[in-house]
Amino acid sequence: MVYGAGIMALEKSPVILQAPDFGNRFWVCQVVDIRTDAFAQIGVMYDSKPGFYMLVGPNWKGDISKGIEKVFRYKTNTAFVVPRVFMSDDPQDLVDVQKLIEGINVYPLQKVERHLHPRLRPERRDDKRNMDSSGCCESKIN
Repeated sequence: MVYGAGIMALEKSPVILQAPDFGNRFWVCQVVDIRTDAFAQIGVMYDSKPGFYMLVGPNWKGDISKGIEKVFRYKTNTAFVVPRVFMSDDPQDLVDVQKLIEGINVYPLQKVERHLHPRLRPERRDDKRNMDSSGCCESKIN
């Protein structure tokens, strides 16, 4: 198993977690708040797709960029993300897994919208439903 780790300061900005296509390989991202309470379900056992996931703090309000698979709201402004990807004992798998883990990225929302991926540019919509506390993705957070 290959592990990673990242700490997010969500009072400064929401973040986008990018998950590559892992194929048939096991992967999961443990996502917890400052109290270590898990609040996001991202990984193969949750039937997550490759793509972009938005992590927001408790008081964030704004438009959700198009192309986001799901939005998760933390109860605290500090978040901890620990991705895990299966790696076998085969020496070639060490090379293969490097390509995959290089595709796991976390960016501040503004950087993604402006510089990284046209799929994630903000899109204003008339639908103004709120995202509920379970992390259900809607088009706008009020």
